[in-house]
Amino acid sequence: MLFRSAIYACRFSPDGQHLASASWDKSVVVWNASGGNDAQQCRLSGHSRAVADVCWTGEALASAGFDGTVRRWSVERERCTHTHTLLDASANGSGVLLCVEQHQADPAILFAGSSTCQLLTFDERTGHATPSATLRTPTGAMVNTIVEADERHVVSGDAHGFIRVWDRRVTPASSDAARVLPKHALPPGCIDQIRCGTGLPLAHMSTTSDLSTGALVATTSYDNVLRIHQRSLLKLKSGGGDDASKSTHTALTTASGHAIRNWPVRCAWFVGENYGTTEADTSLSGALLCVTGGSDGAVCIVDVRGALEHSDQQASGAGARLLQRIASPAARVYGVDVHPRAPLIAAAGDDGALRLYAPRSEEHTSELQ
Repeated sequence: MLFRSAIYACRFSPDGQHLASASWDKSVVVWNASGGNDAQQCRLSGHSRAVADVCWTGEALASAGFDGTVRRWSVERERCTHTHTLLDASANGSGVLLCVEQHQADPAILFAGSSTCQLLTFDERTGHATPSATLRTPTGAMVNTIVEADERHVVSGDAHGFIRVWDRRVTPASSDAARVLPKHALPPGCIDQIRCGTGLPLAHMSTTSDLSTGALVATTSYDNVLRIHQRSLLKLKSGGGDDASKSTHTALTTASGHAIRNWPVRCAWFVGENYGTTEADTSLSGALLCVTGGSDGAVCIVDVRGALEHSDQQASGAGARLLQRIASPAARVYGVDVHPRAPLIAAAGDDGALRLYAPRSEEHTSELQ
């Protein structure tokens, strides 16, 4: 049977064999990505509130929940192996975790973003449930999305509409926690930042590859605009404050035609060259597409290949076009992801269904249930 409540996020495993989902019903579910009658492989329970995000750490999983915890899961054993908490047991107040991402080179390290304006690092080797490091955004800037840039840097997107680059080696002074920072301030540990559009919240960020090589970054925002940026961390200085580097973001293009406003709608990249020419449809080998969900129930596919050819026209919209708009049975599509080895899109809806789509298809090829 289908989920009884919305699915917020879905992620393919690195080998593409499995698909993990994070749901409002407090569960993480692992699916067989090939579909079929026995698509559900296991259901992982332990969060006491809705699960906001999920990511793969090799063959294991990590999830972030509204209960303020990050949980690590063994898929093979179908159990939680470690629980990290947002707050120390003696601390006052509460908050929820909104996103989680792994350290690409060190599976023991996870990054998480919170509604309490914190970018948290959890290291399993410390033996502690609480964060091993905490970086703070300005007051009110909930951390909605995170991507790892390289071994030194992590990038966040927040409720003030800022993309911020952090040097995770920096340890802010304890007195910084009590400081009230205006939204445009460069927080301790932050070495670069840029505001997207008018400053409405960023919902999600996705990258084509390692950011240190100048990869493309896509952001979805509550202003209903998909923005494509180019980012090179090779030019960034370490440190912060007055010596922080100026932004090296280049907004290559923007695209509209999809609805996002006020909902945590995600995006993902389809890079055709990653799939070789073994598929029947070899025309996809040169494609560079960004896929988004929508608060109107649509899955939108945007062609951004032309953006690379117009990189001197910042935010001009040149090269970006809505290639396809797929109407989903769901009222809202929150999460999307692209298979790492096959031209296949996963879409997670508020109706509790996971649907798989092939490019250029108007109907889903499979519905996981």
